[in-house]
Amino acid sequence: MQRLRTPSNIRSAIRCLTKARDMRKLTDDPADRAITDAQFAQLDDADPQSLLNFVLDAGNRLDASKARRALATVDATALRRNLVMHIIHFHRVLDLAIARDRMTPFARNHYGRDASNTALPPLGKQEQIIAAAEKIATGETTRQTADGPAFVPMTNPSPAEIAPILAGYKTALAALLTAKVETNDLQETIGNRRKELIALARDICETVRFHHRKDPVPASRREKNTRWGVLYVERAKKKERTDDGGQRAEHG
Repeated sequence: MQRLRTPSNIRSAIRCLTKARDMRKLTDDPADRAITDAQFAQLDDADPQSLLNFVLDAGNRLDASKARRALATVDATALRRNLVMHIIHFHRVLDLAIARDRMTPFARNHYGRDASNTALPPLGKQEQIIAAAEKIATGETTRQTADGPAFVPMTNPSPAEIAPILAGYKTALAALLTAKVETNDLQETIGNRRKELIALARDICETVRFHHRKDPVPASRREKNTRWGVLYVERAKKKERTDDGGQRAEHG
């Protein structure tokens, strides 16, 4: 046995409405059309402003936006790892140079660390990573000014090697933010039409069922309704106890 399933979300509403639209386009005889002209006007794919077209177009743009967001996330994550690795290597080399008396402990001050602090700068958050990378660039300049002729440039990696990685990371973060905003806006756009879309799908289901109400064969009636977007699902089986204490399944 089957039971009627009323459209209750955007996915089921779109499924119902697209089937009704396609059947209406294939039906030449007005007497056989199970939905009204007014209902079809809200489904017509020739009209960019029809409700169904609007939601389908927004849905396609949302899928594309999600794909861009996923790609931007992958790019940003890879660049973040690379930037963090370079920052860590830079400070380890700096500490080794200090240990070998190539530089004084006060060299750490130029890169955002206390002279006596041998711990790496915090790199757990996005803002901390960017600040640490930017401090490497500015710190190299201030240290060169402070050291004068005794200045020993940092290498492996140098600040010049870190700069393009930082720039790439910032670009990826900007792209990710743009994709997030776009995705959220499109989700809101579709959500604002949700009630209207579901209401239309339910109204069309009622119209279709009324149109075929005089078909005396239930199976035939359901088959016609299904072609026009009405959804039926199988009834769940319920269990009935037998005389010996077991259970057997019966259709409800």
